[in-house]
Amino acid sequence: MASEEELVVAFSDIAERFSGLFRRCVGTWVEHGVQACGAVLTPELTSMLELDVYEPFDELMSQDIDAQSDTPLALLRRATAVVNEYCNVSLNQPGNFTEVDEELHECSLRWGAMKAMLHAARHKRSLTSRPSQAVPQGAHQAPLP
Repeated sequence: MASEEELVVAFSDIAERFSGLFRRCVGTWVEHGVQACGAVLTPELTSMLELDVYEPFDELMSQDIDAQSDTPLALLRRATAVVNEYCNVSLNQPGNFTEVDEELHECSLRWGAMKAMLHAARHKRSLTSRPSQAVPQGAHQAPLP
């Protein structure tokens, strides 16, 4: 099994790829959605997306897994809300990344799997570094239900 340091490097690489794909794929998806609603992707809307969606996504991807308080899918849904509010349109909220782009979806799965592996490695380390919780001799431990 890979060390925690190796997992952190791999996670960082996947996060960087995910961030680039997110910008490209979500940008294209937003542009098509706006045009399909008869609206125009203006520089002001692009700036709003940058501040409210892309920058927070990049920040999320750069954070340690234990510091993350948002999710990639929540930020995708935030993009929809920004567009809907600004353009006064009704883009559908995507249920997953497949609805935006298959490559983005695949990368999101890799990112999630790597995050889970890193979490598991940390959790395993914290469990093995704890002192034993042995039952004192003579004490009775109740059976599990």
